[in-house]
Amino acid sequence: MPIVTLLSDFGAKDSYVAQMKGVILDNCHDCQVVDITHEVQRHNILMGSFLLETAVPCFPKGTVHVAVVDPGVGSERLPIVIRCKDAIFVGPDNGLLIRAARKLGVVAAYRIQRPEFRRAFVSSTFHGRDIFSVAAGKLVAGLKPESVGRRVSKLVELNVPGAKLERGALKCRVIHVDVFGNVITSAANDSLVKLGARLGQRLMVRGVVGSFQGRCAKAYEEVNPGELAVLKGSQGYVEVAVREESAAALLEVGPLDELEIRLVR
Repeated sequence: MPIVTLLSDFGAKDSYVAQMKGVILDNCHDCQVVDITHEVQRHNILMGSFLLETAVPCFPKGTVHVAVVDPGVGSERLPIVIRCKDAIFVGPDNGLLIRAARKLGVVAAYRIQRPEFRRAFVSSTFHGRDIFSVAAGKLVAGLKPESVGRRVSKLVELNVPGAKLERGALKCRVIHVDVFGNVITSAANDSLVKLGARLGQRLMVRGVVGSFQGRCAKAYEEVNPGELAVLKGSQGYVEVAVREESAAALLEVGPLDELEIRLVR
């Protein structure tokens, strides 16, 4: 059964997600629609990009991924389809799709232009239903990505804060706080090796309100309840956690806040 995934910042209170699913199923009756999440922080393209990037490698080849975090809906930003080696992405050209698409091997991108890939009436505020869901339904039903419109040569890049080693410290930013309060940073896991951190070594983590000592750990259970741990996260990025508590609350940090991690000598 063909699969379409959905990611958005629409939440579950309103019927917006159901409307998108209805349009997809109207265009492909036998597909399966899977929710990645609809709890992206409102208008937070970086958070949506991260959640999409980390979810899509788990899906079967040929999946169509629809993502809508679109504060620029109704503007001149393009509605696009990205064809990858192993999947298709549908959504706004605002940086939301690009990192996930590159992970799956970008082949080409196309602007959604042709009328058969839109509803008869297109709202200026709900392209998720009126453009992206129609396109996704038709694509998962077998139409080719190149049939949606002309090729796009350059896609909008997402300005993701990087990480750097500077004067013996790993300087990075928060890119996501998960449901447990774990802080996922912009530093790739191998940054801990470059920093010289060994398992069990004491580390100092500086957040918004001050600095806190913790340990470099392989798993949460290697530190005591309430103790801070810095570890290689399951999503490929350095993670700061407090066992059975919230690291985000301790450090008083949220998305895009700065963090500094250094060895305790």
